[in-house]
Amino acid sequence: RMHIWHHTHPDCGPTLCNFGLNLSLWDWIFGTAYQPEGKFPERIGLAEEDRFPDSLWAQLIYPLRLKKGE
Repeated sequence: RMHIWHHTHPDCGPTLCNFGLNLSLWDWIFGTAYQPEGKFPERIGLAEEDRFPDSLWAQLIYPLRLKKGE
């Protein structure tokens, strides 16, 4: 339940948190742990989900693309 906050949509909560998938110890050590009591994200996903590619190949190379102006 803690890791789901890592996938929170940027409009709905913090996104730079809970990187540990199976071992949250690292998040507690590095100060990235976030687990609000009794809450659940309203929405998960990417800020750019309207521009996120549909095909598998395009999704695999998506993180490697250059942003405009770089």
